[in-house]
Amino acid sequence: MEDAILDFLATFSLDIPTLIYLFTVILVAVVAVRVVALTMNILAARFKSQGNKLRMLIPMFKLLVYAGVIFLILTSVFDLGSAEILVFSGLFGAAVGLGLKDVFADMVTGIIIVFEKPYHIGDRVRVEGHYGEVKDMGFRATRILTPDDDLVSVPNLLMFNTPVASTNYGSPHMMVTIDIYTDFDCDRQAVLGVLHEAVVTSRFSTIGNGYPVITLVKDFPYYVRFRVRSYVWEMADEFVYETDITVRAWNELRRMGVRPPRLALPEGIGG
Repeated sequence: MEDAILDFLATFSLDIPTLIYLFTVILVAVVAVRVVALTMNILAARFKSQGNKLRMLIPMFKLLVYAGVIFLILTSVFDLGSAEILVFSGLFGAAVGLGLKDVFADMVTGIIIVFEKPYHIGDRVRVEGHYGEVKDMGFRATRILTPDDDLVSVPNLLMFNTPVASTNYGSPHMMVTIDIYTDFDCDRQAVLGVLHEAVVTSRFSTIGNGYPVITLVKDFPYYVRFRVRSYVWEMADEFVYETDITVRAWNELRRMGVRPPRLALPEGIGG
């Protein structure tokens, strides 16, 4: 085995023309990836209904380009025959076993995620306590931009082995759930009507076939929870939309005399 390794290393050859060639290959690959990413993002912004599907072409293109670059580098600096490929496979396996196991696992699961597409670039996802928009799907990690403008890198292996909730799954629109809590003594039907009206008159709403407005009510011992589920037109307006509905609904509810939940004190306390 040692002789095979030495023979393999003996095929290593690197000169100035090869260095220039490899530098050119890497430069072209980087430029190509950035140009394709920019083009796909521009097209996604223009054709919003297909935006997330177009963005998914970016990690697929990266995968092909990086695989091609690795192949060109290896074939340029090594004389890879069948025996050399066998030795290289053994060295690679040893490297994975000695310390690159997690890195290799992230890379393999990253490839699986790209082709299985449990979520898309541009989706709003929730995983391991993190919620935000998927900005990039790399070989080692998926990057999520949170509402607080934090860029969180989640290892692909964790994304693969942990339940991931996608709120829109490739759709440009997403459902938003808004809760309103009121005092127990209220006209429930009137409150539901106010919430429905707040949604249909919001400039951030999308309403139509496939995008229903659902209003729900549930009584608790000392308060009532009203819930409205509706779709926001632009995912980026998720929290602005929620604020718009909440503020306008409460303005009307207060005008009608509806109050927030009152503090329930034990008997004999507070008069």
